[in-house]
Order: sequence, then C-alpha cells, then structure tokens
Amino acid sequence: MRGYSVKICGKRHPWCSICNPGAKLVSKLGTIGANAKRSAALRGRSLSLAHRANVSASLRGRLLSSETRAKISAALTGRPKSAEHRAWLSAIHKDRRLSPEHCLAISAAHKGRSLSTNHRIGISEALIGRPKSAEHRAKIAAYARSPEARKRKAAERARYMAAYPSPETELEFILYCLLHAWNMEFLKQQRFGRYVVDAYVPSLKMAVEADGDYWHRDSEKESRRRDRYLERGYGISFVWHLTEGQLRILRKELL
Repeated sequence: MRGYSVKICGKRHPWCSICNPGAKLVSKLGTIGANAKRSAALRGRSLSLAHRANVSASLRGRLLSSETRAKISAALTGRPKSAEHRAWLSAIHKDRRLSPEHCLAISAAHKGRSLSTNHRIGISEALIGRPKSAEHRAKIAAYARSPEARKRKAAERARYMAAYPSPETELEFILYCLLHAWNMEFLKQQRFGRYVVDAYVPSLKMAVEADGDYWHRDSEKESRRRDRYLERGYGISFVWHLTEGQLRILRKELL
C-alpha cells in the first residue's frame, strides 16, 4: 500500500500519522467536508432566540476575516429584521464613532429609501445639538434651494392643508353664498402648486379671491405675480379679485 512506512510502526494503520503521513491531511479534509455538509443542512432554517444568543456569545471577541464578513453581509442583505433585533443593533451602535468611509457606505446604502415618520423623528432627535461642518451646512442650503426640495415642501403643505383645512373667514363665507346665489359650481380652497385660491369655478376656469382690506392692502405686486403664475402654469383664464367693500355691497343687494 502506497504511503505506508512499515519499518517505523510495523503496522498498517490508515489513520496513523507514522504509517500514513497523509492521514493528517485526510482528517483535516474530512472535517472541512463535514462542516460544509452541516452548513448546507442548516441553511435556511429559522434559529431560536436561545440558539442565536449562544452563537453570538461564542463568536464574541473573535476576529473575522474580510471574506467571512463579506459572506455574512451578503447572507443578511435583504432580510427583514424584527423590532427586537433593530433595538439591539441601535443599543450596540449608540455613541459609537464611525469612520468617514463607514458613514459614506451607510449613506449610499440608504439613498433612495423611503423612511417612516418615526424613523425621521428618531434621526432628527439624534442630530439635535450636533455641530455641523461648513461643508454639511452648504449641502443643506443647496438642497433647500433645489426644485426637488420645493416640490416636496409644496406636497407636504398640500397634505397638511387637506388634513387640517383652515376655517372659513367672514369674507370667504360671503363669497361662497354669492357663488351659490349665482348658481355657480365651485371648489373651495383649491390648491394650484404653492398657492391656494378661495374658490375655483371649473366650468369657466376662473379663480375667485376674497381680498380683505387689512391683509391685502400692501400686496398688489405679489397678487399680480400670483395671477401670472396661475394663468401660465395651470391654464386659469381669469382671476377675479373681490375686495371687502365689493363683497359687502353685493351681499346687501343679492342676499
């Protein structure tokens, strides 16, 4: 039998390192094969919390190679985490200083994800009081001036106005009564982009505004700019402005 040295041991043990110098290698390869089979058998199984805690405790303090870390990361990518797991991760990483490369990797991984309201609140509370660098402040200012930020702000404002509509003023109530008296079908507090008109008549593509003497006394320039925005951007044919005096006169005559 090839590989055996009968002169040293006198016997032919296939497991003996003296008789068979390749026995150590065979044993090691067998162990590797058994580990691979065990890993394949356990793949996809849901482990209990006690089992996970035992595995975590046994691996604690070990230095893992970059290949092992990459395999673990690839295996965990896309897996949903329980609330308990998320809380545990948050407690572990609290007050831990991350390297700039780690921060960039986290930022790239989360780019484009839609965050929940609770997640946004948590991030906002965590960042309160932290000093921001000049570069960070410049990025925030540039984003606030971008069209994307303006559209997002307008959409948030629209959702807020839809959820919590402002109460009608006296002049708006008079305007709605007049439109009812003229048999006009209209929409109250209709939003067009960043502006909200008091009433909109879809059949005539006409917006109607009730301008109070106090709030609109110094806003003629802003009113003209707003009218141009509505006419050019949303195809409104005409914006009818009724002052407080005109509304009160029309109420006496028609109502």
